[in-house]
Amino acid sequence: MLPKRLVLMVEGQGDEAAAPGLVHRLIELNSGLDTLFVGHSLRVGEVSKIVKDDGKSFFKHLEYTREFSDLGAVLLLLDGDAENNPFDPEREEAFCTKETARTLAKMAQEHARAGDVFSFAVVFAIKEFESWILAGHPDFYTQMGGKNVEDSPRDAKRRIKELKGGYQETLDQAPMVRKIELEPLLTREPRVRSFVRLDHAVRELIEAVRTGKHISTPCPIV
Repeated sequence: MLPKRLVLMVEGQGDEAAAPGLVHRLIELNSGLDTLFVGHSLRVGEVSKIVKDDGKSFFKHLEYTREFSDLGAVLLLLDGDAENNPFDPEREEAFCTKETARTLAKMAQEHARAGDVFSFAVVFAIKEFESWILAGHPDFYTQMGGKNVEDSPRDAKRRIKELKGGYQETLDQAPMVRKIELEPLLTREPRVRSFVRLDHAVRELIEAVRTGKHISTPCPIV
């Protein structure tokens, strides 16, 4: 059987260039190249944008992915630095990555047959995609002194700029991501839990597509 296509939905232009290589390496690390290949990267904007108007934009992007005849899975990868609940911003309720991810997975399930005809996973980088660079790039990890990047203030881009002496997302993000050391990042302390979640989601998608038992993850609490 030929490997199925994994479509990435990402937030920004830098992510669009950098995320495919990172996810490909995780697929390879988890012995999944016979099952999945990263076949497309789609820029969808931040979470507040894709859930606006009852998810109109989100559903449009999902409909587009369904046009690929070899579609096996969709991975939605976003920054987890929002301040308020994107589904009800007027209430000023604190943003929760777990609950937001569960809601998005449920929406994909109900409106696009995720978990039925293709597999779907949602992962939030905490706080930003660049947080993983700070934690996984050998130079930055040393300069950060092993600091927990998920507890640090928002704006990892600014921190990289300070450490590197400059940073342009569209030019620098992909080369930096290629230098992330995967296995140390997955096992070091303090744990970078959102990156561990990304690795777990990739493993879940590989298994689901390989067995034909599709999933939409994380599962909503019943």
